Amino acid sequence: MPKKTKRLKAFAGICIIMFCLYGCGPTISQFDQYAYTQTTSLKVDVLNVMDKAVDSYTSHIADIDQVNTELMKNIEYEKHRAKNQITIDMYNIMWKLLNDNTSTTIGRDTFQHGFFPRWRNKNKLDTTFIGQAKIQVGEGFDMIAELESKKIKPSESKVQSFLSRNQ
Repeated sequence: MPKKTKRLKAFAGICIIMFCLYGCGPTISQFDQYAYTQTTSLKVDVLNVMDKAVDSYTSHIADIDQVNTELMKNIEYEKHRAKNQITIDMYNIMWKLLNDNTSTTIGRDTFQHGFFPRWRNKNKLDTTFIGQAKIQVGEGFDMIAELESKKIKPSESKVQSFLSRNQ
């Protein structure tokens, strides 16, 4: 076999390997310590504000505004990261769970979104409702953090279930 043919085959083999390595890259963004820290910090802040819903809404407007501002900052940050649509979708669901006035019907069950509007409308919420809402909100933040740390994949059933339950 001539030397040129061997070199050409070697070059083609290297090109194929390089294409496979770069073409099979991750489908979600790379780990970002800042995003992970912001997500876990925001989770704690939001859950703490939710605990205050046993008090009058008006006495905690500043706290609610603060966590909503932080939530909007996280959403904006995530929008500018490559391969990050699943995280953006999950953050949008978190916004909906906390701030939206709509509801979703699944079968015969209706689920109302918007913890903060409900608190505003009722002025105070009971501890049972607060506890149930915190479980759902906490689950969402945990999944966002786990996606960031690559402990779970966007295709996992619990991620897809969370997305479909809350859209």
